[in-house]
Amino acid sequence: MRDALGRARRTHRPHNEARAGFARDLLGRLATQYAEALGDPEADRAELLDDLRRSRDVRVAVNLAWLPITPARLVEDLFTKPHRLAEAAPELTAEDRARLARPAGSGWTASDVPLLDEAAELLGEDDALERAEARERAEQAAADLEYARQVLESSGAGGGLVDAETLAGRFADGGPVLTTAERAAADRRWAYGHVVVDEAQELTPMAWRALVRRCPTRSFTVVGDVAQTTALGGARSWAAALRPHFRDAWSVSELTVNYRTPATVADAALRFARAARLPVSRLSSARDVDDALHAVHVERAGDVAAAAATHAAEQVAEVVRPDGTGRVAVVVVPGRRRGVTDALTAALTGDVGPERAGELLRGGADARVVVLTPVEVKGLEFDAVVVVEPAEIVADGRSGASDLYVSLTRPTRRLVAVHHAALPAGLDAG
Repeated sequence: MRDALGRARRTHRPHNEARAGFARDLLGRLATQYAEALGDPEADRAELLDDLRRSRDVRVAVNLAWLPITPARLVEDLFTKPHRLAEAAPELTAEDRARLARPAGSGWTASDVPLLDEAAELLGEDDALERAEARERAEQAAADLEYARQVLESSGAGGGLVDAETLAGRFADGGPVLTTAERAAADRRWAYGHVVVDEAQELTPMAWRALVRRCPTRSFTVVGDVAQTTALGGARSWAAALRPHFRDAWSVSELTVNYRTPATVADAALRFARAARLPVSRLSSARDVDDALHAVHVERAGDVAAAAATHAAEQVAEVVRPDGTGRVAVVVVPGRRRGVTDALTAALTGDVGPERAGELLRGGADARVVVLTPVEVKGLEFDAVVVVEPAEIVADGRSGASDLYVSLTRPTRRLVAVHHAALPAGLDAG
């Protein structure tokens, strides 16, 4: 067994692919020993191999010597077994490993997808199941063909109008047909000629690896803004994100005209971004709106939620129209969400009654009035946006400045900043 293991490892193939070669090599060696033990060197080797494959003890021994590993099992072991993560990533601190720890059976997150894909690439695929399915399909096709011949013979429907192969093909084609998207989703080896990536600044290096594997031509259209990066592993510059995968075969075309945000609001957002040293480019707005920016100072910290709710209700009265159009967002750090939501519900109930308040707030992210975090508001736009305690957003995590910049650039008509703490540098200059 030691010789078979050494030979398989010297192939330098992925774990699961090398395992198949190891199993074949080991069974071959066992067949030779089996023949010698029988005292019959001329024994039928195919029959001996078949006996070995049918033996439960042999199967258990082969699997224990080289177990197949699924990507899900590998990644879960890293998260649930501290010693596994320490072995795989010794450069991480104990604190980092503690943050990554999770209970066994935890659900997967969107951030886990690139990890699972990378694990699948490193492990390789054990094609035993695929080969078994191929044999089953071939056997079914042969059975269908034989049945078709019997049908034609018994019915006398031959004579060249329909042959057995055509009739058997009708049997095979009777099942559901998958769309191209469904087929691609079910096959991680699916390749694309061109890939379009939106919000590309949020992709981590491992996510880029997963995408590049699916596009051998490396033909991409990438849309994003590194000043709005909120993911901790996201891009802080396009050069750092793209050069490892595309070398110098990429170029940047910058948007120079802002069609969404009124000029007064956009200028304030840019002043803040430059003061925070975010990598923003020069941008001009196509339009402005009267009374587009308000900063509301609240004297007592405990009154911020109520003040934000009051101003949000005022915006609802102004921008949400009877035909159901018009939307308002209140942007808060996660810790303020419950308090602001309760205050907003009370304010709307007092203004328009409980039934209408329920209609405005109903629908989750698609409601006429929503309370969202900066991460949730990314990529969306609203007629009016109320940002609660901008300084708290900046202080909330490593991407706080980008989070606030995203929040400030969501409105199409009006931005209201409700604050007790001092406004961040740049935002206070308007």
